[in-house]
Amino acid sequence: MRDKTRPWLESLLLDVLRAPTHVPLGETEVLPGDDRIVGAVDNVLVPRLEELGPDEIRRHPSGDVAARFGPDRDDGVLVQTYIVSQHANLMADPSTSTIVDGAEFGIQGPCAFGQGATQNKGPLAAAFFGRPSEAITSSVDPPPMSTSSVSSSVPSRPIETPRSIIAA
Repeated sequence: MRDKTRPWLESLLLDVLRAPTHVPLGETEVLPGDDRIVGAVDNVLVPRLEELGPDEIRRHPSGDVAARFGPDRDDGVLVQTYIVSQHANLMADPSTSTIVDGAEFGIQGPCAFGQGATQNKGPLAAAFFGRPSEAITSSVDPPPMSTSSVSSSVPSRPIETPRSIIAA
């Protein structure tokens, strides 16, 4: 990963992980338009999207955001994800996020810890790299990345391909 790219992506990931977008304990959903979701999109995601130089950004009052890169045609690619995460009743401090050496956990390279890191927020941050930009990188292609997770219920397995991010 290029020197300019890694700090940008790590900063985005840590900001996303700290965003309070969890389903409250005892509840099963967060409804569209929830102030926490709209706030996270407004304060964390949209500024980062703007740094990538999209041709268009569309917003919906419910918190949805869509960015278009390139010409307005019918044959584009949609990358869809979400920022809501489950409650963090098993975490000591769900409002923090950090990146640590994965060796302690048997994983090569850095690991991110924070609420929703493996559920949705890690892949959400990685999806930003689907559109390389001179704002964050001088490479033509984004670097290979993958996500993997271990949760309190079932561990996932990483599936690594040169240009995709998949958690299974």
